Amino acid sequence: MQLIERIFDPEDSDLAIGLSERRQLIAAYLTNAKSLSNAQRDPMDFIDGLDSYSALEPFRKLWKLANKWPVESGVPHAVYVAVPTNESTNAEAYRDCGDPGLRSDILDSCGSADTETFELGMKDIDGNCRYIAFSRVGYVKLELVKALLEGDDKDALLGLALNESLSIETLKKVKDRLQELDDDVGVWSARKTIEDLRENRAPRDPRELFDTLKVGRGDFASEKIHAIGEELLELKDRVRDVHELVCGFSGKLEELGAGSGEKGIVEDLAAEFKVRLSAIARQVERLTTFAEVTLGIVILYLVLLTFKC
Repeated sequence: MQLIERIFDPEDSDLAIGLSERRQLIAAYLTNAKSLSNAQRDPMDFIDGLDSYSALEPFRKLWKLANKWPVESGVPHAVYVAVPTNESTNAEAYRDCGDPGLRSDILDSCGSADTETFELGMKDIDGNCRYIAFSRVGYVKLELVKALLEGDDKDALLGLALNESLSIETLKKVKDRLQELDDDVGVWSARKTIEDLRENRAPRDPRELFDTLKVGRGDFASEKIHAIGEELLELKDRVRDVHELVCGFSGKLEELGAGSGEKGIVEDLAAEFKVRLSAIARQVERLTTFAEVTLGIVILYLVLLTFKC
């Protein structure tokens, strides 16, 4: 890897090659998928943090070396597009980058969780950078959304119009604001995002979620299992409360029957209630067991689904 780093360094004087030859070698290296395979691995594939750091460290250096090259060389663009790295390296490169086109490349290389870099992009003076940042960031603070809805930053609003992490209610407000600003492209983009979310996002209402007659709805298997699990947990708690109430009431009736000096209506009524409440208690116990077993099956299915994915 040291040889690769020397090739990427335009200030290196040990290798007897010019900048043109270096660019050709860099292009060849970046088109070699195997050479970048470690950088593109999922972090969960690493045994621990040290393995992840060791594997990504050489690629962090390539990002820093790319910053030494002039924009017109094409090297920074090629590195930012082809070599994935971590959030801190993205953010550092973004701060040091004076070219808005390259800053756009850095934003395009980020994942939705790279909040530090996206926050820099959302404050960028360049409209395209703001557009990319707002369209791809995984979370936008409510106060920031409110400020944008009251302003006239079309680039940021267009980014929000394409951001699928927003709620449909918020996207409707973005669409309305873009309509006020006479931005037809933004209005169309917001409408398209809303339609896609309605088609592919699991409904929050359980009744709508399990309505299999909805044409075009996705399967939403994991969401359905999650909803069933929540309902079973709530049912289990309610059943336990009813069971305790029934047992307590039965005991009170037994005390009432025992403490009465008469062998008349009160005692007979207490005995009848005791029998009926005992039957209810047994049914509640069976229902509790059913809820626990069903919940266990749901959890087991979720575990198997996770391993399958």
